[in-house]
Amino acid sequence: RVDFELEAHWFEQGDATTDAPMLRVEFPLMLSKGNFICDTPFCVVERPRNGREVPAQKWVDLSDNQWGAALLSDSKYGYSCAKNVLRMTVLRSSYDPDRYPDQGVHHFRYALLPHEGDWRSGVMNNGLGFNLPLLGIETAPRSDGQPPTGAFLSLEPDNVFLSAVKPAQQADGLIVRFWEAEGRTTTARLCFAKPVRSATRANLLEDPLTDVAQPHVDGNTVTVETQPHEVVSLRLEF
Repeated sequence: RVDFELEAHWFEQGDATTDAPMLRVEFPLMLSKGNFICDTPFCVVERPRNGREVPAQKWVDLSDNQWGAALLSDSKYGYSCAKNVLRMTVLRSSYDPDRYPDQGVHHFRYALLPHEGDWRSGVMNNGLGFNLPLLGIETAPRSDGQPPTGAFLSLEPDNVFLSAVKPAQQADGLIVRFWEAEGRTTTARLCFAKPVRSATRANLLEDPLTDVAQPHVDGNTVTVETQPHEVVSLRLEF
């Protein structure tokens, strides 16, 4: 992966006669064909390679079944693909309703990730890691006899991704939300640091679901059948 850190001193101004000055980065790839895939909330969308700007979240990818490249960002959301060229808009001086947008000094990051195969070859992990880097926090030495490393929650396999861990809104318990990213039926496994008393499926409003298969609890482990691109919310009690 090639990471870029860019400082831009931007003082361009647009108006109704000259349009809106725009700054883009672009990467011509040695691909005669391929699929333009855009990251969206809890899913991906394939869009045409016609040069028209489209929205995406953490990354876009252009690849065939043999190889490709992804363009990652932690703060820019306008992308386009013109045949074999991946492009990202980083600054734009529109003139209405704000007469002077984006004026001044900007600092931002982006990255180009070549890879084998298609976007399923680690692009989702890299996009999440680029946006949510690991933070190191110094703590006091442990004196309770517990091992020096551990995790409250681990989630498997690699095609399911954690979205939220939070207290339940209207009842006791903990809400854990995750999604399946690669379009495959999957048995998700959640392993906790302590035994789980119960686990039930819920919708995004945290209301219980009764017309779906419920999770299976075995000590510290919860397993649940997950459909392609499904967003799963569990209410857990310990």
